[in-house]
Amino acid sequence: MFWSVTTTLSDSSEWHSHDVFELILCRSGSGLLILDQENIELVSRRAILIASKARHKFVFRKNETADFKFVCFTPTDIATHLSAAQSSFLYNLNKPEYSFTDFPEQTSLPWELVEMIPDGLGDQDPGEVHIAWAVIGLLLASCMGNKRDLEMASGSNHLNTIRKICEWLDKEPEDPGDLNEIALRFGLSRSLLTREFRSYTNTSIVEYINIRRLQKAGIILSSTGEGVAEAAFQSGFSSLPNFYRQFKRMYGVSPSEFRNQFFEKVEQEA
Repeated sequence: MFWSVTTTLSDSSEWHSHDVFELILCRSGSGLLILDQENIELVSRRAILIASKARHKFVFRKNETADFKFVCFTPTDIATHLSAAQSSFLYNLNKPEYSFTDFPEQTSLPWELVEMIPDGLGDQDPGEVHIAWAVIGLLLASCMGNKRDLEMASGSNHLNTIRKICEWLDKEPEDPGDLNEIALRFGLSRSLLTREFRSYTNTSIVEYINIRRLQKAGIILSSTGEGVAEAAFQSGFSSLPNFYRQFKRMYGVSPSEFRNQFFEKVEQEA
């Protein structure tokens, strides 16, 4: 079962690793997270996913401190609570062993939902556990979309162009057009776009768009009064059956079940 703790750190640590996956949610402050081949700045509203057995340490310079929520989960958790798509993403983190994403102030969700992950072992009320895994699923969807930043094909002549495409899709995943239209928009051939995008992100452009659309749908369903159909169409899905199928593949539950997990919790607390 997963466990979570909210804490403040100011002392540097020794090198260490875990037999579990670790989701580090930096709520505020500054410092460094150092892995074997990368230094990651600890900044406010940054989510960092560390693979099982990945060696790392925390470094805090003079007067530095940071507030965290740590969420750790085991292979059994992954098999039980996450979808096949997310499980595959986690198990393929062995190289480069981490992924991270930022949640700017103007993008409050899903970051605001982090507080719905309770501290302690994941053996609380079943309703709270379902909510926690729904939030974890949203955060993982963000990390999946941003894995491109860690799998950079530095020798690519088209690296900056693919970066711009990713940034554009992050902002407008609903209706980017087909592959020919995207290629024309950025001055590439369809075959070059397809090859370079996969080389850079380790996924197809269609799958990348789906991840971003499903992430947006999850945010809509967890934070507004919109119904499933409205969430699907606002996220760029024209077919409800396809939306249901893709959503369950990503989050492991249907859109209705996902939405109910949040709003049943709100009604209980009202």
